[in-house]
Amino acid sequence: MGLFCMKKRIFAAGMLIVLVLSLCACSLPEQVSEWIFSEPERLTDDRSVYEILQEGVLDSQEQIPFLSAHSEQEVTETYRSLLDDHPEYFWVADSYTIHVYDDGSVASFCPDYVVAPEEISQIQTQIDAQVSALVSEASALPDEFEKALFLHDYLVQTVEYDSEASDHITQQQQTEQAADASSIYGVFINQKAVCSGYAKAYQYLLTQVGIESVYVLGQGISEQGTEEHIWNIVYLEGNPYHIDVTWDDPAFEDGESDDYVYHDYFGLTTEQILRDHTITDGQDLPVCEAEACNYFVRKGLYLESYQFETVRQIIETAVAQQAEVAEVCFASQAEQQKAITQLIEEGRLFDIPIIDDLFPEGMFYTTAETPFRITFYLTD
Repeated sequence: MGLFCMKKRIFAAGMLIVLVLSLCACSLPEQVSEWIFSEPERLTDDRSVYEILQEGVLDSQEQIPFLSAHSEQEVTETYRSLLDDHPEYFWVADSYTIHVYDDGSVASFCPDYVVAPEEISQIQTQIDAQVSALVSEASALPDEFEKALFLHDYLVQTVEYDSEASDHITQQQQTEQAADASSIYGVFINQKAVCSGYAKAYQYLLTQVGIESVYVLGQGISEQGTEEHIWNIVYLEGNPYHIDVTWDDPAFEDGESDDYVYHDYFGLTTEQILRDHTITDGQDLPVCEAEACNYFVRKGLYLESYQFETVRQIIETAVAQQAEVAEVCFASQAEQQKAITQLIEEGRLFDIPIIDDLFPEGMFYTTAETPFRITFYLTD
């Protein structure tokens, strides 16, 4: 009978910056510092708040005027929407200072910029160099599922979760590293990011291959506790699905990363994501109910019930394709436990000749409860 070595997996779920004068990418701040003006000149124009803020950000304006016909809440909520819509605005932070009149209307809005205006073009050129070939390759794939999967896997394979930046954010430290890790700059230039950086980069790439996506603000729940978190809802073949790239890029307790790409959080329903996530109230989000573009369903790795012969076929196919792993996902914990008991505890996995030949002394495996997955590693 083979020996099994369990690799315990933990997920790195990053928090987002929350500053005293901040618009956290996960939630609006409870308080925003205000400077009260009694009698300044009130400047307005006919453009929408969105247009005024967008022009200001594109021009890197230190103070964005013409907002006195609008309330503080309207301006701050619109600013959040602007940044959610445009992950490509890597030069502007989520934080800001707002100046208001006595009656609560806005005198001016001052974004915090993390890149000097004269450097934006050069950095954009660097990002384009990273992205152009990638987008071209993704665009050639046959359907939206494969495009989204390819871009998901690219981010998991090339980006490292920035635990140090996450610590800065948790401690409310305004550092350059934290700002970079929260943007597409961190992903494409530094190859290091926290959850907001992953989500922004994924949306940025999806947009360029014609796939719609939106941010989801909420919390991730793990053995380490509950933390503010951000991920994506992605529209594939006409239906919305939750995809959490960050939590498919795991770290282990010793701080090492796993080179393998997980797909536990690719194409989940709302019911499934809520097993270990919560969604912040007040977001206009669709309810995700479709399952056709769930990774395990689409790849034929999802089983309603445990059957040894079906698992054997999945493993033999993975070996024949020279895959790094063989995965199987079950509809319930009870069916997963049946598989664990028979395949692992009773050793029936080694009744599969190819496994007994390749791994006579045992093999590595991992299990997960969200979803109910078992992964067998087919490489040393």
